Amino acid sequence: VPPPSLPERPPSPIVGAVRTDPIPVLAPESKLTSSVVQSLLAKAKKPREPEPPMDTRVVKEWFNSLEGLTEPDKWTIDTLTAIAKDAKENVREIVYAIERRIMQPADSDAKLAAWYLLDSIVKNVGGAFVPKFAENLPKLACRSMQITGANQVKYAKLLRTWAEMSVFPAEVFQRIKEDASRAAAAERDK
Repeated sequence: VPPPSLPERPPSPIVGAVRTDPIPVLAPESKLTSSVVQSLLAKAKKPREPEPPMDTRVVKEWFNSLEGLTEPDKWTIDTLTAIAKDAKENVREIVYAIERRIMQPADSDAKLAAWYLLDSIVKNVGGAFVPKFAENLPKLACRSMQITGANQVKYAKLLRTWAEMSVFPAEVFQRIKEDASRAAAAERDK
């Protein structure tokens, strides 16, 4: 059975625009035999659903777990990474809790431990965690990686490793550089 013939697209309403190639337009009454086309049309008509509210119970559980992460302990980080891997339906809650932990006032080892947990999750679990962490990574980096001493080298190594392994898109590192430059300039102007 040959596919139904499609009508030509009407001329462009933009003054002076000329189309030389006919663009097929699906008329609502045309019978489509392709289930793929029907599926795509059905998806295109669906409105985008807003994200559901965060599960505060999960956020509190993660906050409580992160309170015990006061130093870069491999066993604890591996355990929390495994829990994150099994709880992919709670990506937003887990990312939110880790980001808040990074932003809390804490000693440098506790902050570094939270960063190592973030690192472990994006490298070992990946998936939806990567773009979710990427959203606020420049802000987190500029606000909490302004550390001097031994941990400064560790933070620089984290960023370098992420860039070399392309863990996050290049735009994220560009934003980190821009934000760091602005922060340094503001610090000089004080």
